[in-house]
This record gives sequence, structure tokens and C-alpha cells, in this order.
Amino acid sequence: MTLFVAWTPYQVLNILNFVLNNVEDTKNQSDIYIYHGFRKSKEISNKLKESNIFNNVYDIYPLSVKRKPVSFLYSFLRLLFPKQAIKKYIKPPIKENQHYDKMVLSGALTFAVILYERFRPDSIIFIEDGVGSYYGDIRIEGLSNVYKLFNKVFRIGPYSYNVDKIYLYRPELCDCTITDKYCQLP
Repeated sequence: MTLFVAWTPYQVLNILNFVLNNVEDTKNQSDIYIYHGFRKSKEISNKLKESNIFNNVYDIYPLSVKRKPVSFLYSFLRLLFPKQAIKKYIKPPIKENQHYDKMVLSGALTFAVILYERFRPDSIIFIEDGVGSYYGDIRIEGLSNVYKLFNKVFRIGPYSYNVDKIYLYRPELCDCTITDKYCQLP
């Protein structure tokens, strides 16, 4: 079973392409988690539920934003206690014994990391998320120094997992450091 995480319309589009073309044997064996932080995300989620392309479509409701010092604390607590964060922010409820072999995502959104910490899939696969996917390490680009320190100390977050491969539309142009296995998206 494969877990997909999307927080932009482009990611949803790439995930649909991935599943409909049965890349990595994902057809009829996938769940998608949609973070409702983009316009029309709920409408897209409802259409995906009707389509039956995914076994389950889960809705992740945005984390409440607090003042800066407090928001760091809340983020760290969510990362340290992923089961509680999932119960609070994801609908419908996830089965307690749910397991995923693979996780496919495009970056290190806090909630993607929470899902990783909760399910600990055997394989992490990244898919293209635009130009940023072609250079550097998109897991850590733009992270604050405080968040990087927290991740290094507690080994929770982007530093706690290795990316097995990345799927791109133009893998021959890739110069990213996230992995050395570049694969072709259909």
C-alpha cells in the first residue's frame, strides 16, 4: 500500500499521473492525504473521493497558526507526538493498524513528516514539484535554523529519513542532492 501526500494542485496532478500510469504498482493500492492549504482543495478532495482512484482520500485540516515563538513549540510537539496530531487534524479517522510500504511526496511539509513518523514506511519516493526538485535537497530548502537544529537533535523530520528515488519529467536535467536515483515520470 502506498501513501501519497499533496499540499498543492500541481502535486495532486503529478500524483494522479503516477497512480493512473501504475508507477511503482500504485494503481488500486494507494491512499492520498490532501492538506487543505490551497484554493479549491476541498472540491478536489471530494472529486477524488467520487473517482475511486484511491482506496482512501484523507483530509488534513490546516494546523492552527500561533505567534512565532509559540508556533515553533506547537510544531515540535506535533512532531514528537504524531498520533495525537493525526487524530486532531485528519478526517476521516485512520485505522489504528494502518501500514504503508511506500510514501510518495514532494517535500518536507510538517504534516508529511508527521505522517512519516506515524507510519514509518519502508520506502520514501519523491516526485517532481517544479524547478526546485531539480537541484539541492528539497527536504531542507527554506527550513529555519531552529527547525534544522530540532531535527538534528531529535532525528525527527527531514533528517530522519532517506529518499530512495525521485521521479521527474526530465531526469537528465536533475542535479539534486536528495538521492542519486532519478526516474522518469510518464
